[in-house]
Amino acid sequence: MANLPQISSAELEVMNVLWKNGGLMGTEIVNLVSKTNKWGDKTIRTFINRLVAKKAISIERINGRAFRYYPAIDEKEYKASATKNFLKKMYDGSLNLMLTGFVNDNELSKSEIDDLKKILDGE
Repeated sequence: MANLPQISSAELEVMNVLWKNGGLMGTEIVNLVSKTNKWGDKTIRTFINRLVAKKAISIERINGRAFRYYPAIDEKEYKASATKNFLKKMYDGSLNLMLTGFVNDNELSKSEIDDLKKILDGE
C-alpha cells in the first residue's frame, strides 16, 4: 500500500465527489459538495487546495485560468488504509474486538445477523 495522505472528514467529502464523478471543474465540485453541506465556496475551495497540496487530487489547466481536478489516489486503496488505521487506533488492531463491540452495542436484525454470517462464511 502506497504512503497515502491523511485526509480530514471534510476533505473526504470532496474526495467522495471526485471518486464518484471523475474529473470536475472547481465550480462543479463546489456545487456538488454544497448539496450535502452548508459550506461556502471559499471553504470548499480551501479543501480542494489542501487536497492538491497533499497530492490526493491532481490538476489539469483548462484554457489558461480554469482547472479540472481528478482524484490522484485510489478510493478502494485509501478506504482500506483508513480502515486499517482506524482498527489499529481504536481496537489495537483487533477486528474481533471491533466486531464484538459493534454487535454487543447495536441491536441487529435477524437479516443483518444472517448477512454477517454469510460474509464470515465467505459466501
